[in-house]
Amino acid sequence: DAVMAQGRFDCELVGKMQAALDAGRVSGDVTDLMLAAYNAGAGAVYGAGGIPQNGETPAYVSRIRTLEAKYTQIGTGPSGHGVVPGGPFATNLIDAASQWQGTRYSWGGGNVNGPTKGIRDGGTGDRFGDYANAGFDCSGLTLYAVNAASGGTIVLPHSAAVQSRMGTAVPVTQIVPGDLLFFGNPKVHHVGIYIGNGQMVNAPQSGTLVRIDNLSGWRGETMTARRFG
Repeated sequence: DAVMAQGRFDCELVGKMQAALDAGRVSGDVTDLMLAAYNAGAGAVYGAGGIPQNGETPAYVSRIRTLEAKYTQIGTGPSGHGVVPGGPFATNLIDAASQWQGTRYSWGGGNVNGPTKGIRDGGTGDRFGDYANAGFDCSGLTLYAVNAASGGTIVLPHSAAVQSRMGTAVPVTQIVPGDLLFFGNPKVHHVGIYIGNGQMVNAPQSGTLVRIDNLSGWRGETMTARRFG
């Protein structure tokens, strides 16, 4: 209960800090600002225009970010990607993507090494600062996960439309966990990773985080599926 409560609180702080960044009230990395707000309070961050230089908060932020890498790797293989070398491809694919739940969506973000800063789109993505903050977009997340699950042997392009023409086509009535699901007709515009029980790991759109979504939320969209590995 304590972990879930702190997680929700931190997510709330991320929202506040991102809003402050968008408004120009503060500057810095949104995760660093969230940690500073947790330590010193959001008001202190607003007042300082960033991380308060009070002697305690900068050290706290640095210590937590240093520990982050250690705890990200708990229960994972040597690569730290949430992948068990030699394990089932589909399981590794899902695990590789699922470890990034809570990571921001950044349009154009993500490569085989993990989250990257996005690129300018001249619209919604720019308003959310995707170009300035590391994260994943939908096809960035899938190319990362497929590459990690394959031990680096499968490198997909950063395009949902092109990914939808690769791998092996699967009837949507026969999808299994680990299949990539594509949405849109005639042009594919989105991709997620099926995990079973009518759900997928998804990087939805600017202003959201990598999360588990129900397929029911995509009713009305044409869906196709591809299998890799």
